[in-house]
Amino acid sequence: MSHSSVLLTRRRTLDLLHRQIEVDVEHRLQKYLALSIREFLALSILQSQKESAAAQNWVYEVADGVGLSQSATSRLLARLHKRGLITRHPSDRDRRGIDIELSTTALDLLRRGGLLLEQALRDASMPERHRAESRELLQYLRGPVDTAQ
Repeated sequence: MSHSSVLLTRRRTLDLLHRQIEVDVEHRLQKYLALSIREFLALSILQSQKESAAAQNWVYEVADGVGLSQSATSRLLARLHKRGLITRHPSDRDRRGIDIELSTTALDLLRRGGLLLEQALRDASMPERHRAESRELLQYLRGPVDTAQ
């Protein structure tokens, strides 16, 4: 196998491991907080926008961050609004913008979700907690790249 083939195979292996971790995180968010990973990411992005100096909420920035189209992101924000996790109103600074405020419930979900994410990542980094195939993936990723045998 050529050097580039080994690297491409490792890249695909890493993608598989990433998807396994993402599924675990999604499961934990759903089970304990009734949030999808995209809802959690959207709340997280909105919180970081609020903390930035600009403090401007643009749907396209949230869309880019969660990997959705602007229209799908608008629907996601509407669901968060309906659940009482955010409030929306026209921006006083820019008529094209929307100011979005996170509720105290949303802030609590972000705090608790951060702990769940931290635990999921900690679990993923502990080889003894992996299923056999996950251990093999990690071992493979750590293996030498040298193809000369």
